[in-house]
Amino acid sequence: MTTTIERRAGRPWPTHEQALLLRAALGTGAAASSAYAEWRALVDIDTIDGGSFRLLPLLYRNLERQGLAGVDPSVARLKGVYRLSWVRNRTALARVQGLLGLLAEAGIEAQLLKGTALILGHYRDYGVRWMEDCDIFVRPAQAIRAMQIFREAGWGADIASPERILPAIHAANFSNAAGDAVDLHWRPLWECCSPADDGLYWEAPVAVPFGEGTALIPDPARLLLYTCVHGVRWHPTPPFHWIADAFTLVQDTAETIDWERFVYLARRLWLTVTAHAALRHLQRHLGSPVPETVLAALRDTPVPPTLRLEYAVKLGPVQFWPKALIQWSHARRAVGYPHVGRAFVQFPVRLQHLWQLEHLGEVPNRALLAAGRRLSRQNRSVQ
Repeated sequence: MTTTIERRAGRPWPTHEQALLLRAALGTGAAASSAYAEWRALVDIDTIDGGSFRLLPLLYRNLERQGLAGVDPSVARLKGVYRLSWVRNRTALARVQGLLGLLAEAGIEAQLLKGTALILGHYRDYGVRWMEDCDIFVRPAQAIRAMQIFREAGWGADIASPERILPAIHAANFSNAAGDAVDLHWRPLWECCSPADDGLYWEAPVAVPFGEGTALIPDPARLLLYTCVHGVRWHPTPPFHWIADAFTLVQDTAETIDWERFVYLARRLWLTVTAHAALRHLQRHLGSPVPETVLAALRDTPVPPTLRLEYAVKLGPVQFWPKALIQWSHARRAVGYPHVGRAFVQFPVRLQHLWQLEHLGEVPNRALLAAGRRLSRQNRSVQ
């Protein structure tokens, strides 16, 4: 069972120590220096959590930029983490470049998402953003062909027959013999599951330098929404690094980001609750230049109570009953959230795809089996 401490540790909002680390990694001058000194007094670098470790390369670069690299002998260790991150990312992105070339040869247009897009488009430094994998985004109609190309290039999916569950999930992880990992997306986010919204992330991609050519990434408004929604959820590794990503993106595009487009997309995709929580945190705790009008527009957008419940559920570990609610919410998103009746029809079909069942009639038995196993585990834990 997940303990209370583990639930809290995996939340997307930083603890006091993690907030100090963020301020040291993102701040300037005396504010960065003071935050770093306080963080070092409270934290043993050898035992920090995984989320904090991911920020060490960014911390090193900021200390160096602020002229603070010589204030602590342990900065040399931070530099070592930065160099490791740089090598890992250069290697991973070289492999991604090869995959993008294969997709292009097959006439498949692709974008880069998440850390890959942020490194190329906004950090512009291969070392500062720690990555575990890279993310490639193709159109849903081209996803099966893209999977075939990945396999032909020596990349295997981590789940059986991802082609069969295209309607139920948004991406599948592929890995090669060297242990590299790439997420292939046919929809940018789990929440973007309505076919009517498939073109939203293809309307205004931005070309950024990549090797000797260019690569496509989402425009700042779409990438910021992606960063907020992907980050503001529970994860076993504390996921608060999303704050550094979003802060960097807003700072980098403060004069050019299309806030009206951001609000439109958040409303269209039923993501205003998450988007408001994320931007409010950036503005209040880090001073990001998020307009009050944007926060007000997101806050005042009417949403069904079930969407607020969905948001609350995502802030904790997904166990059986909350998971069932999330799957129901996905079914509603897939048909257009207000259409409850259509969602009742979609829900068992979604479960059929998710569980890779041959026939729709198998869904009730599988659901009862899953519920029985869950109740059995609960009974054993009580005993």
